[in-house]
Amino acid sequence: MPNTIVPMRAFILALGTAPRTRLRALAIAVLVASLVAGLGTAIAPAAQAATWKSQAKKVKASAWPARVAKVTAGPGSAPGTAIVKWKASNETTSYYQLDLASTMFSKSDKTLPTRGRDFHSIKIPRNARSYTVSAALAAKVGAPIGSGNHIFFRFYAVNSAGKKNIVRVYPGLHAFTTAPPATGGTTDLTVASYNVGSIKAAVKTKGATPWSSRRAKVASIIASSGAGLVALQEVGPGNIVDGGAVKSTGLPRHTDDLVAALADKVGSDKYRLVRTTPYVQAGKTSGSQGARILYDSTQYKLLSNCPEETGKNAYSPSCSFPLPLNSGDSEGYRRRAAYALFEQISTGKVFYFVSVHLEHREGTTSKSILKLDKLRGKQATAVVSTMKSINTSGYPVIIGGDLNSWQNYQRTGALPQTKFLKGGYIDGASATKRVGVKYPTSSQWATTVKASTVGFGSRIDYLLAKGVAGATRYTNTMVRKDSRRGSDHALIKVTFRLP
Repeated sequence: MPNTIVPMRAFILALGTAPRTRLRALAIAVLVASLVAGLGTAIAPAAQAATWKSQAKKVKASAWPARVAKVTAGPGSAPGTAIVKWKASNETTSYYQLDLASTMFSKSDKTLPTRGRDFHSIKIPRNARSYTVSAALAAKVGAPIGSGNHIFFRFYAVNSAGKKNIVRVYPGLHAFTTAPPATGGTTDLTVASYNVGSIKAAVKTKGATPWSSRRAKVASIIASSGAGLVALQEVGPGNIVDGGAVKSTGLPRHTDDLVAALADKVGSDKYRLVRTTPYVQAGKTSGSQGARILYDSTQYKLLSNCPEETGKNAYSPSCSFPLPLNSGDSEGYRRRAAYALFEQISTGKVFYFVSVHLEHREGTTSKSILKLDKLRGKQATAVVSTMKSINTSGYPVIIGGDLNSWQNYQRTGALPQTKFLKGGYIDGASATKRVGVKYPTSSQWATTVKASTVGFGSRIDYLLAKGVAGATRYTNTMVRKDSRRGSDHALIKVTFRLP
């Protein structure tokens, strides 16, 4: 089933990608969300509060605060922290105010809520020229250690000497990330996640090209990534022309054809799929079967037993498990996750690798949008719990996939990511080195994608891990301009450290 990014993507407009559908429903979602989202204000310790209050009393005249010349923000010195710095004269400034949130917000832009999700407001003494965002505060604002999430902020100088506060706004909405978690271990594990675009994409989606025209490019992107394992999405077991039964035309399955394209590219058969046949018996109703696992057999050994057939029938549920549905949904929406146990040949290290593609449907109202996003949260929870029950030996687990959810959704944020984080996973985007983060991970088949105005593009594709010793490098391979894209998604890759 072709991927159609969830309706929250309308917000991508502000971060660099410009969808043009369902804006009315999304506007309703934003309006409702601004009323119900957490709108807490950070309460500073008593001593700090006394400091800014006592400092504020030194300004006697009601006047415009001095202009703030420059504000910068970035990772702090300790994991999970960040530091905000500014240059300004405080002659007529009673205190400074730093507003933080996990989603976009504005008091002047009517398309945005006045307070973002996880909103916190900090009052800072007038004689300060920097403020350290603690790991605890960052977590409250939606960026816990290991999340890779960014924090949106606005900055103000305030004069409170008169009956009414006079506020000078530092222009623009800005964002920063916190310092990454510490890394350990000595064994690198470079993996990727890639939604290659359904074989039906050219029929279903404007701007998409047929699989036959892009198969070589997809293979080139995978091979050049250097990743030894790739969590694939939208690589189904159907015929490469119409997604139907293979025997109807005699043409190869999409799964088999991708492997063949890789063999053509690298000149060997080192790339293999854990499974190529359907997960569900022919004739039975099923949703997407496109979550697959590709691996380089010269680097990794498949340890799981994953038969392709059930008896003499070319299907098997092996090395996969079903994801939840909403009440009333038909089996035609049922998706499955793929998993397998691997050994790194050079070190003997053992770990699980998982590929997921969460619910793709779009809602048309605020209520239906929220309902489907909660379903994605349930599906993520199911992946966490299922892998916990499978992984009885406590091996590291790496999950890659298209979660169809992203941070700047006002109602729930990236709910699936939140579920994984609560399950003990870290996000590969929290790596020490990050490349390509200013672009989104999906182009929606657009020839040109724009860099985010705040420096962090929307992520709906993720790599997460549990039981690892951090991540050293995250790369989003999105190309700004490409008239012949291999997919509507970019391949993302992460180098995790195995303990």
